[in-house]
Amino acid sequence: PYALLEKEPEELDAFLRNGDFTGINVTIPYKQDVIPFLDELTDTAKALGAVNTIVRRDGRLIGHNTDYFGFQTMLLASGLSVAGKKALVLGSGGASKTAVAVLKQQGAQVVVISRSGEDNYENLHRHADAAIICNCTPVGMYPNNGSTPLDIGLFPKLEGVLDMIYNPARTALLMAAEQRGLVAENGLWMLVAQAKEAAEWFTDAPISDEKITEIHAALRRQMENIILIGMPGCGKSTILSLIFGLIAPESGEIVIHPKLKKDHTMPIGYMLQKDHLLEWRNVYHNITLGLEIQHKVTADTKAKVQKLLTQYGLDQFANAKPSELSGGMRQRAALVRTLILEPDILLLDEPFSALDYQT
Repeated sequence: PYALLEKEPEELDAFLRNGDFTGINVTIPYKQDVIPFLDELTDTAKALGAVNTIVRRDGRLIGHNTDYFGFQTMLLASGLSVAGKKALVLGSGGASKTAVAVLKQQGAQVVVISRSGEDNYENLHRHADAAIICNCTPVGMYPNNGSTPLDIGLFPKLEGVLDMIYNPARTALLMAAEQRGLVAENGLWMLVAQAKEAAEWFTDAPISDEKITEIHAALRRQMENIILIGMPGCGKSTILSLIFGLIAPESGEIVIHPKLKKDHTMPIGYMLQKDHLLEWRNVYHNITLGLEIQHKVTADTKAKVQKLLTQYGLDQFANAKPSELSGGMRQRAALVRTLILEPDILLLDEPFSALDYQT
């Protein structure tokens, strides 16, 4: 099993020597502290001076650092070309060392910006020609959303921003980059990629890089939300209907993702303001309607339906007709009907309007 183990500094030696583990991940503040207790370091760990993955092999403790591969993947996913360009790396900690190593390997001219170094936040004007900014500080991380380490308006030649933070998915720094039409990539790619490489070390078996894309997409669906706020009648529901394809735009084109086809075969779930439950079907069969239409009623999907019914407090009402439910229960049933299809994009039109605080 993979479990969280919290240790005090004085416990490291005994734990690493005698602990019952074959592999562990190491987090801040122990990425450097564990090194004296290890028998061997990989070249990557030596270069970065930090370890985040330890495996026990033939009684020897081997330390590795998967952050390098993680940041490589993040940079590749961004599509940014950094060779020959100036890149500012914000922060001087362990994460910064990883970014510096990868960017230099890719041919970038790297400058580290710290609070007290020669290049600091007081003389950023010296680097107005920077094309890349990489934030390796916690500035902007939850719960301090909205904070930003610098004003990207100081950099007229900027092409993209990389932020190792992944919670929130869009930091103030990344949103500022998006507003200028620049490349903006958060740290989720790095998180998933470094975990994939760590898993390879733990299991001593290769894992396809396709898993990185698959897990990244799944996590992004869970973590990223866009909220439309406006007065009644301003067009919020119309926007959702346009995205889903219920209505066509009078001009122009709506592009959601390169994989989206004209016939809207990309999985998009849309929960309308009204629940639109069919009175002649019970709750269970209202929820499975989409599965039936898509010919996806299987033992697996039936088990998922039951799990969602229990999770949303509807398991005792599976055989009830919609007219026997309260307004909040009807809305929960409509939500489960949408969720069971596991859409890549989930459109919710006032999904909680009939739900009380307890629900």
